Amino acid sequence: MSVDYCLLKGKIKYWHSAEHGDITPHTEIIVSIMGGRIFKVPLTLKSLKGGAGKHSWLLFCDKKVSKNSLEAVEFVSFKGSQILDILAIPEGLYRLRKGIDYIRSGLIREKEMFLKRPMEDWEKNDLNHKLISKFKEIKNKDGTIYIFGDCFRGGIHQVHMNQGNRGKFSKENGTYKDGAILLEYEADGIMNYEMLFFAFQGQSWHTDINGDPVGVIF
Repeated sequence: MSVDYCLLKGKIKYWHSAEHGDITPHTEIIVSIMGGRIFKVPLTLKSLKGGAGKHSWLLFCDKKVSKNSLEAVEFVSFKGSQILDILAIPEGLYRLRKGIDYIRSGLIREKEMFLKRPMEDWEKNDLNHKLISKFKEIKNKDGTIYIFGDCFRGGIHQVHMNQGNRGKFSKENGTYKDGAILLEYEADGIMNYEMLFFAFQGQSWHTDINGDPVGVIF
């Protein structure tokens, strides 16, 4: 069974740094929407998706995207199968039938992903620090954050590629249901769109129509 795919659109309220000693460390964002409702969004920095208790290191990409490229992606609501203009809809939590696909949407390519091996000191970890610095910047600019992933009570997780998994994680596989973050903010009078993509070494970049792996892995 693939993820309960959702989009959370709101404002960054605050964040928590990944904790030292955690076997699967997370940087957590706290997001608020109009009306004051709060959501937790844990971002995994290291996973056990490698199987057999082995760690799978994170692959990451931070890139600017155009408004046109976002508008070319079909974001389809779960209820009514309506195509959503995500940049125009109000803040809130939306269940999606279809959304981002790392392999098929044209927003990211395999060669743009870089290995991020966390250090033991999570406070000084380059990715943990980079994410927190980015969230501070967006909050200071009163920007909007869009988070794609798997809904759970009180938040969204699985904010990473949700296909190409093997073994016990294969139940998460699907197409057009990948997790990612979109940041929207104004700078010098121009709207900017920046996306954060996350995947793991143990996931295949080559998948079939069900999101199951075929061929090589990262």
